[in-house]
Amino acid sequence: MPDRYNFRCFRSATRRAIAELEPLETMRHPITKALNAYWEQIRAGRLAPDRSDVAPADVSDLLPCAFILERVGEGEVRFRLAGDGVSGLVGMTLNGMSVLSIWDDASRTRISQLIEGVVSAPATAIVNSRAPRRGNIEGAVVEFSFLPLRSESGAINRILGSAVALTGESIWRGDTPRLFKMTDMHLTAIQSDIEDQADAPIYAEAPAPGVAAMAESAAPFELKAIDGKFAHEARPLIDTPDRGRAHLRVVKDSE
Repeated sequence: MPDRYNFRCFRSATRRAIAELEPLETMRHPITKALNAYWEQIRAGRLAPDRSDVAPADVSDLLPCAFILERVGEGEVRFRLAGDGVSGLVGMTLNGMSVLSIWDDASRTRISQLIEGVVSAPATAIVNSRAPRRGNIEGAVVEFSFLPLRSESGAINRILGSAVALTGESIWRGDTPRLFKMTDMHLTAIQSDIEDQADAPIYAEAPAPGVAAMAESAAPFELKAIDGKFAHEARPLIDTPDRGRAHLRVVKDSE
């Protein structure tokens, strides 16, 4: 059984930050539960599923609330893909942005450490957060999930996740994007009977400058292309490491 309190895999700073938080006992939102169940299915007993195992057609109902993160360097994690529902929660398009950009100052260090733990242990994480009030409107409580993925190189440097409002406004209509404050979390270290953690490379080198980015289509699954550019073809695409498959398309940045 997974040991959700096994912090030996994490650096001491990560363990201290996590220990200060009250752990969640369960996932609360049906979308969070469904995405986690799908991830467990494609994981098939391994430490983490491959990025190429994620088939948009299999989880089309969940994609508006889903995202994929990419670890591009130490402490640097960006949104590679974000569904319209996730962007709507925050109030801005997230593709290409740092994951820390949606958290308040008090939460950024903990979120950064938590995400490093997700890819390095590896582990799964559920995070509860609260957005600030808007006038007389109470700030939304939002549930995030973070599930590790393996790139084609074998490195665990991608994260499949979701963000859903448990209470409050699911679409932000404020003048500026809202920031979230972490309130509690549930971390689960992953164990595998068929794979040893030592056999799995954790990080891959950052892509070389000038390499064309690859992104999934906005249609029909409501996912926007990276760096805010929309792809209009109605076929699903996947990101940079998964080259060579028939459903890939290169999106070049002409700027």
